[in-house]
Amino acid sequence: MEKVLVLLFLCFSGVLCKQYDVIVVGAGGSGSVVAAQLSANPRTKVLLLERGDDNSDLFNNVVFFWDAPIVGAGARINQLTSSNFYVNKLYSQEFNLNMRSLPTFTPITAGGGTSINGNAFGRYTADDMASWGMPGLTYEETINDWKAMERCVGDACNPAYHGTSGPIATRTIQPNSVLQQIMNVMPGIFGVPLNPDTNGPNATGIGLLPRNIDVIEGTTTLPSTETVLQQLHIDPKRLKEALPRSYSKFHKYQNHSNLVTGIPIRQDSWSRFVKPVLSRPNLTVKLGAKVLKLELKSNGKHDVVYEYQNNIYRDKAGKTVVLSAGVYSTPQLLMLSGIGPRAHLENLGIDVVVDNPHVGQNLQDSILTSAIYATPVAPAAPSPGSIVVGYYRSPTFTDEGTDMEVAIAAISGPPAPPTFVQLYLVQLTQLRHNAVGSLTLQTKNPNMPPLFSFNMYSTDEEVQPLVDQFKKIRLTMASSGIPFTEVSPGYTAVPLNATDAQITQYLKSVVNVEWHTVGTCSLGKVVDHRFRLIDGNGKVIPGVRIIDLSTVPKRGRSHGTSSGSMFLGMVGSRFIKEDLGL
Repeated sequence: MEKVLVLLFLCFSGVLCKQYDVIVVGAGGSGSVVAAQLSANPRTKVLLLERGDDNSDLFNNVVFFWDAPIVGAGARINQLTSSNFYVNKLYSQEFNLNMRSLPTFTPITAGGGTSINGNAFGRYTADDMASWGMPGLTYEETINDWKAMERCVGDACNPAYHGTSGPIATRTIQPNSVLQQIMNVMPGIFGVPLNPDTNGPNATGIGLLPRNIDVIEGTTTLPSTETVLQQLHIDPKRLKEALPRSYSKFHKYQNHSNLVTGIPIRQDSWSRFVKPVLSRPNLTVKLGAKVLKLELKSNGKHDVVYEYQNNIYRDKAGKTVVLSAGVYSTPQLLMLSGIGPRAHLENLGIDVVVDNPHVGQNLQDSILTSAIYATPVAPAAPSPGSIVVGYYRSPTFTDEGTDMEVAIAAISGPPAPPTFVQLYLVQLTQLRHNAVGSLTLQTKNPNMPPLFSFNMYSTDEEVQPLVDQFKKIRLTMASSGIPFTEVSPGYTAVPLNATDAQITQYLKSVVNVEWHTVGTCSLGKVVDHRFRLIDGNGKVIPGVRIIDLSTVPKRGRSHGTSSGSMFLGMVGSRFIKEDLGL
């Protein structure tokens, strides 16, 4: 009570209560873009609140599949985010996977997921966006928003689809000779053609995955095979035992340098959109600010209550609040503010302000697993950062577009003593499937993480597309003309003659979500086609927008979430300018 009285006194004196035109909650992929775009008008007063700090000096030089020896789901989160300082670790409970807890997280850092992701920069396709069914949100209607964001470098930069002067540098990197041989056999095995630009309107085919990285002058040391094995928790003895004796004939040729030309620089939303404009007098940024709730007002000028530097603040948004806290935190914040399913909120003793049963529903993510292969063959020249990718349809998929993705990349430097092999990662992904989960509150305590489940694999039949992909990858590596040995899972864990049932059980024991999560505040259910908050009957609640990946109603192509979050920021900020005259 004493804190409340102090807050009221300081509000009346104007110390802890200020008014802005726009308050943006979350400086992640979307929120950073929104704040930068709206504050470009010097008459628009913007407050950007972010729970994390600016860690760009730490993360900008961490580029996966180039200089970062961090690969695989477990290794990546444990190494890069070794403490809760950078992420809030969350765990889903999956009843259909023998009650396995799948690890995921919400980034606690400026830039959000764009600051710590794998630097892949896929793009929502025309089919993806058509499936949303929202006017004004088609591929054709938003292509200029994408082009304004992108600075495409290289050959796959058709100006009809790509921008060349935006803040985010993107590029496709040509494969090394080993990856090229793999790429050559993939069309025949996966039944799709080569695609010179997988970031065009149609992603279907075998091609190269664009990266959101810039490259500056200098040199980089690629991670050694031994370093990568350590990150993957693979005993080098296990690798040695798995390698055929025939590999020894390559040893006298294997002493290549791990030094390559070029220093990669991550292109995240915070570094590319907000940091260059921090000096704007109409932009206030508060890092380390934890938003506790919204207080909706009948006049549409809502209050945002947050904790910052041991004080509680209540600031007012005169035009609109923009929630960009992410797939987990945005629905959590809505429900803590009394916006969500009536019965759930009442059970927790939260006053219902807006009844909308769809808040927290429709939780979706892709399902993935991976394999590691080793070869003694050195590429003609290293090509760090290159990722071969394939998008195709499984036989049972009935929607438009593709439902499967495979990605292959070198994850260590060329063969050298003492292991004399180079490692390649194969990521197998089921992009679209029937699993739809949900998210709820544990308590009304904002410091407690939400409860959620992805509801993965209710039947073994749903695993079959991934089983088929697993077999196709083994065929691909065997047909490439390159001597490969499967290090993980290996032929002991999954024999070459394993039945589909055996592969299914193996996959159910190892699959995870891809951390490309969407859907908990979906378009048409929680927001309208202009990202305006709506109630359960579709009525617009003036003064609140949600602009982040929680609004995406369907999983699309893989690796479209980092780019997608920034893209939504571009589109959403344009809508706000148009609707409110900012």
